[in-house]
Amino acid sequence: MKINNLFRKSVYVVLIIVVLFSTGCVFSNSGYGDEDYRSGTDGIEVEFATTQELFYDNDYLNLEIEISNKGAFDDAKGKILLSGFDREVIKIKDEEIHLPELEGIDPFLPEGSSEFVEVEETGTLEVQLGESYDATIQLSTCYNYETIANPVVCLIYDYSDYEQREVCTTEPVYLSSQGAPVAVTNVQTELLRNEVNLIMTIENKGNGIVYKPEDLTAFENCPYSFDQDDLNYVKVSMEITGLGDAQCTPGDNLVKLVNGVGVIQCKFTLREESAYQTPVLVKLEYGYSETIQHEVSVYKAGGELTSVFDDERYEASSPVYTDDPNDGGSSDGGYGTGCPCSDANLNKWKGCICIYIDGNMYICGAGENVHQINYNKGDLVNYEIHGYSDSTYSVPYCGLSALPSDSCPYGGSFSMDTLKTLNIYGKTIQGTGVSEICKFIPATI
Repeated sequence: MKINNLFRKSVYVVLIIVVLFSTGCVFSNSGYGDEDYRSGTDGIEVEFATTQELFYDNDYLNLEIEISNKGAFDDAKGKILLSGFDREVIKIKDEEIHLPELEGIDPFLPEGSSEFVEVEETGTLEVQLGESYDATIQLSTCYNYETIANPVVCLIYDYSDYEQREVCTTEPVYLSSQGAPVAVTNVQTELLRNEVNLIMTIENKGNGIVYKPEDLTAFENCPYSFDQDDLNYVKVSMEITGLGDAQCTPGDNLVKLVNGVGVIQCKFTLREESAYQTPVLVKLEYGYSETIQHEVSVYKAGGELTSVFDDERYEASSPVYTDDPNDGGSSDGGYGTGCPCSDANLNKWKGCICIYIDGNMYICGAGENVHQINYNKGDLVNYEIHGYSDSTYSVPYCGLSALPSDSCPYGGSFSMDTLKTLNIYGKTIQGTGVSEICKFIPATI
């Protein structure tokens, strides 16, 4: 994936250079370039790609996680840890997962990059006491990250000089986000004789915990054993072209965040006897940690609690349609062919997908529906994945992997289990992806 992203970037860069020279454009040395892509408050994000919640003895979790870099920093390094469960029941390998190298967002990669990682297991699930076991699997990330901000400030060498005051104003500069979970939100300028004092406010805009950067102890303590000295520190550096190093308070450039907010002051000596506007290059360095959860239930095979309907999270659902697969429809949405699709889903996803078994259409949703079908455990079930289609929207490609390339309908088969989960995917004519989680139980449980 990284090679493909780099190749795509190289192609874009070559094309841009060709266009610039062919149109006679002139390059400029002013400023730090186009930083518009540096927006948002995301950094490294993780999600459980496997959404199945119900399991039985001797099953594997087959847990898969998606790791994405949705911020503007390319060199994040860190670890992922799983906790919150009995390792005698859920036998996930007791080792941290190293964060893969992931490129962040930029003008050529606006969504950043991602990678799927399968969690290693040392054995099958095993309920040792009682008839069932419930757990909340916690997935925690610990990683280093950086924020780059370029606020433009007004520098006036002699504020008593009326002409210099007319060049620019020293009003506060307000910023929102810079493509990272920690951001510069406010810069105030104090003008002194031959000097400027910049007072900068820094905020944790994300949902995670900030910890001390470049500190091995803090990283090793993350996420379970933090000391108070580990938490809420951000390292700050500032640079203004031609003005040398700044004198900052606090002197170690480590800002302590209180209730997610911190302030640093940095003083520069002015060298030009004039007034002008200039960008300040600000770099924030910090550690960041977030935790997400996924609930699972493991039932002892052959025990009394063998029905998924004993679990309040599941409800039996009948086929939605038994008509011709080419005659889809929905009372609250689109009336295309193949599958029904609500107006909300058409606006958001540009299409829908569904699954047919024995001519019956099943709408899967995000896994909240469990469909009981007329098969027994071990039977081979044939199915077809269909995509919605009308004069405006269409899902022409269907399959079992994200952004599939096989035409709809896509046919396949599976062996019926006590609970069978099938992740199905489609690709719209706009090139975007849609997905559903289908869950089936046999006729007799």
